Amino acid sequence: MAETWPAAAPACDALLAWAGGFNVDFIERNGVGCLIAEEALPTQIEAWLSDPAALAAMQATALRLGRRNGAADIAQRALGLADRARGEVTRSAN
Repeated sequence: MAETWPAAAPACDALLAWAGGFNVDFIERNGVGCLIAEEALPTQIEAWLSDPAALAAMQATALRLGRRNGAADIAQRALGLADRARGEVTRSAN
């Protein structure tokens, strides 16, 4: 799902249903995606593509809400936390 946002594409959390929670609520609340069964994915994509005005509105909203390099930013924060934790463990071991 996250990888579709930089391209301003609607998100369909069919394959990532396990993520649930915040992600699904966020995309549905903002009208930029949905949680559907995997077998419904082709029909949903067809519906989006058949309504260019609605698709353009979803894309504009996705552009406004999306975070460029979001995955890289999260990874960088996680590495920073790991470095700090490693430093704290090293100091406490001395």
